[in-house]
Amino acid sequence: MKWILHAFLTAVCLCDFRDGKIPNCLSVMILLSGCGYLFMTGGIVSAGKALAACCLVLLAFYPLFWLRMMGAGDIKVISAIPAFLSSREWFQVVGCAFVLAGIWSVYSMVRRKALKERFACFFSYVQGLLETGMRTPYSSLEADSWEVLRIGPFLWAGMTVFLMRGGIG
Repeated sequence: MKWILHAFLTAVCLCDFRDGKIPNCLSVMILLSGCGYLFMTGGIVSAGKALAACCLVLLAFYPLFWLRMMGAGDIKVISAIPAFLSSREWFQVVGCAFVLAGIWSVYSMVRRKALKERFACFFSYVQGLLETGMRTPYSSLEADSWEVLRIGPFLWAGMTVFLMRGGIG
């Protein structure tokens, strides 16, 4: 079952890395296949619990999209993962992905000597949000493509680490 999720996250990784976007159909396929499997093996209650967990994660991460700090596709994939994993497993996979993404982000900013500038931009963003209430894009559309952090590859890496540590079941 978890290998199916890994295959989906491989597709997510490739799409996100290549295009910088995750197709909606991929997020929907993850959700439907996970809930469908649970429905077939555990009944409607099991599938309903997984769907409720997915909705809860979607609601929890929506503010990051609303504040323009994370893409909608990333959030949809993150919220579809509970259809395959328990909450503990979900925290391990997504937590690992965020740690790896954070390490890569800091490494990238240090390498480009942009760490101080990015922190200043972040604090300016928060200050503007608190003072005016306006949600402005965190970075402009003309931003260097290196500044855009694609979460898909890190979700794949988090799932890979999870499987390598024995998260098979």
